Amino acid sequence: MTAKCVGCGLDWNVSIYQKIPRTGYICPHCESRLRAGETLPNIQASQKARPQRTKGATPMKKIALKNTARGTAFDYAGQSWILLENDDGRALCLSKDIIETRAFDEGNCNNFAVASSKEYLNGAYLDNLLEDVNGPNAFLTTELDLTTDDGLKDYGTCTVTIFLLTVDQYRRNRDVIPNADDWWWLSTAFSTKSNGYESLARGVGSGGALYWNYAFYGSYGLRMKDIAIDRDAAAAVLRIGVPAAIQYSLFAIANICIQTSINSFSHVVVEGNSAATNADSLIYDMMAAFYTACTSFIAQNLGARKKERVLSTFFITLAYSFLMGLVLGVALFIFQRPFLLLFTSDDAVIHYGQIRIGVMAFVYCVSAFMDNATAAARGIGKSVAPTIIVVMGSVIFRIIWLLTVFAYFKTLQSLYLIYVISWTLTAIAGNIYFAYHYRRI
Repeated sequence: MTAKCVGCGLDWNVSIYQKIPRTGYICPHCESRLRAGETLPNIQASQKARPQRTKGATPMKKIALKNTARGTAFDYAGQSWILLENDDGRALCLSKDIIETRAFDEGNCNNFAVASSKEYLNGAYLDNLLEDVNGPNAFLTTELDLTTDDGLKDYGTCTVTIFLLTVDQYRRNRDVIPNADDWWWLSTAFSTKSNGYESLARGVGSGGALYWNYAFYGSYGLRMKDIAIDRDAAAAVLRIGVPAAIQYSLFAIANICIQTSINSFSHVVVEGNSAATNADSLIYDMMAAFYTACTSFIAQNLGARKKERVLSTFFITLAYSFLMGLVLGVALFIFQRPFLLLFTSDDAVIHYGQIRIGVMAFVYCVSAFMDNATAAARGIGKSVAPTIIVVMGSVIFRIIWLLTVFAYFKTLQSLYLIYVISWTLTAIAGNIYFAYHYRRI
């Protein structure tokens, strides 16, 4: 039921207000009170849905929120609000509608204290509200508790004037908050950066349910104005990537030299060697998966300042890659003839293929000590020196070996021994280098 106030002449919904003992009803616009014992029929009834000013009425100066019921909608500062809580002269109010669509934070951080949404709400947005009211004290500041939804207090508190509701505030007032046409943010984070959830911010779905989303919602979109080269990041990538690229290029040169030496034998030797080398990529690639994991996990743990995990990662990936090389090598040795029959049926070719497998089957695992040390060094940010070590041990040494030892003996065995000796020397130097720099972390 609506009624017209005898004081200000504005309509208001009497039915949503409780009658106050000895004072009667209080107008939410001008705070005029009905005298004790005065009944509603003494007030002119009206069916108007919105407050309307009558001719000659006194302009509305303030809203008595302290005496207004929860869930009441009202207009202030050019915007519609809903009263959620009254507390000792302070009122917690929520914008009735979603004002605009924005990311929680342009940098994808879920800490409201430093988020771009907080800066905007208490900057440009607040300034626009203040243009429609008198004085800078139209809105009160508050200390906002940023305890995350999982109970962490890493983000502490922040002093704000206009802010997003916390999860606790939303839960307390869910009964008077209407569902919105779309989802909207809360200031409470799902968890903190320390738990690995720096990007996850809490929100409320259009159905009223709590959920989470990435703070920079839609960050996967490409905007041409945001395309730029980060010089520091690019330099860091190049420091690690360029030496690795050089290393693999020089490896190719060394392998060409080895293949040239093999070509000095008869065609059946060349064919047998080619058939046997088909096992190399199969075994190396499976071992390389652990080297990739080694670099990644060591870098992550180093960034998290968990030094003991760096060493654990080193030994775990070394053990797995070594066992992978050993098991596959032994399996290749046992099934060498069936394996070679996949590529040739010539007994002479198979014979020379078996010579290579007989040497290589038990030395694949040795390469784990070299490659894992190189991967670990890159994980701690060292790339140039490991590359130099690999180039010296597995490229320069091999060329010297071909020009000296192999040139003297001219046998396949002396040629294939180049792998195990070069891997061993490189592994020793690489592991010493990693151990030295690990102690300096």
